[in-house]
Amino acid sequence: HMGLIAQEVEQQFPEAVFTDKDGKKGIAYSSLFAPVIESLKELKAENSDLKTELENLKKRMAAVENK
Repeated sequence: HMGLIAQEVEQQFPEAVFTDKDGKKGIAYSSLFAPVIESLKELKAENSDLKTELENLKKRMAAVENK
């Protein structure tokens, strides 16, 4: 089985964690879909920006090497 540790999730998304009658913590995974999707969008945008920056740096480096 795979899953997340409720205590770790609780630090970032307390609304996604519940405690059952026995005191055991669990995760309402459906509460995490929206934040996970938004995080993926942010990571994709950051990755795209970094790729662009890397390409620009490669071009600058090639130009310097050619001088």
